[in-house]
Amino acid sequence: MTTVYLVRHAEPANPRQVHYGRLPRFRLSDAGRVQAEALGQRLSTIRADAIYSSPLLRARQTAAALARYQPGVRVAIRRGLIEVRNPVEGTPFTEVPLGTNLYEPPMPGIESMAEQGARMRHTMEALVRAHPDGTVFAVSHGDPIAVLLLGYRGLPLTREALRQNDYPALASITRLIYAGGSPSICRLPPPSGPA
Repeated sequence: MTTVYLVRHAEPANPRQVHYGRLPRFRLSDAGRVQAEALGQRLSTIRADAIYSSPLLRARQTAAALARYQPGVRVAIRRGLIEVRNPVEGTPFTEVPLGTNLYEPPMPGIESMAEQGARMRHTMEALVRAHPDGTVFAVSHGDPIAVLLLGYRGLPLTREALRQNDYPALASITRLIYAGGSPSICRLPPPSGPA
């Protein structure tokens, strides 16, 4: 049995209010650093065998906060945990109407939900193979986590399903227990904040 604590990164600094997607250099905001520290404290009673992160800065900084509470465990980068590629990166929120559906029909240049799901599932399977009977922390992003969970729950990969099925909040934790077949899924209560 392998347990994966799948974490969405904490709040990024985004002063220009743009869709940041895979753009580099989006670090954690002041509030995000507090959230990340609270995540580290929240998970400090669990001994991780490994910590993995998306290559994007906001995820790496969140993973580093987790690692501070896991002596001797270093953060490894996994490209498979990266954010969805989309065509509106760098565009201000005000220029993309609220509720715009990037997926249906798919905008040119977007990574489809099916592609995200396959990528994330492949990454999770690799982590489980690498850590049989282990405990892993993995830091990723909202859409990839949500799409992975839709697939595990056997729900359709549609924008409507994505919106209706407990979309992962910033700094949220989802526990996945792999014991053969699809994992059991449990959303953990959010951290209460640093002491």
